Amino acid sequence: MEHIKKAAVVVLGMFDGVHRGHRALVAMAKQLADSEGVPCIVYTFANHPAELLGRKVVMLTTNAERERLLKEAGADEVLMEPFTEELRDLDMGDFLKHLEDLFDVRGLACGFNYTFGKFGAGKPADLMAYGKEKGIPVRVLESVDMGGKPVSSTRVRAALADGDTRSAESLLGHHLGE
Repeated sequence: MEHIKKAAVVVLGMFDGVHRGHRALVAMAKQLADSEGVPCIVYTFANHPAELLGRKVVMLTTNAERERLLKEAGADEVLMEPFTEELRDLDMGDFLKHLEDLFDVRGLACGFNYTFGKFGAGKPADLMAYGKEKGIPVRVLESVDMGGKPVSSTRVRAALADGDTRSAESLLGHHLGE
């Protein structure tokens, strides 16, 4: 029997920590999904892509916490796929084909600094062009700023490294370990 792909608005990103920017992105995608009459599904990786590039990344949340926080932010489902060498080596077009194999894509959403495909060559503008070609809406969330700088997982990690839990939790919009 053929696998029936689920129609969805797909939200793309790593979502480590599920900070305020991530929450705003999921909320925007959920609005689009509701207007399209389909679920909002977050597509992310179970492990951080930087690890395959030899960098050690201390994750801010476990996968279970990430899934719970993403659902609290408005995602109907979360698909966490292991980031493998095979996925790492897909070029932009092949990565988008991979998404089409997984979902009946009715819309896409990502953050302003999202990258995809081999060497992170794909950017939000490439997703916008893909959406235009396929006739599907693509939403790109501009940066969510606090203190004049974009909220990011890197900023949260830096605050934690400085022992500044209050700033880290302010950027996250929730308590650590929550």
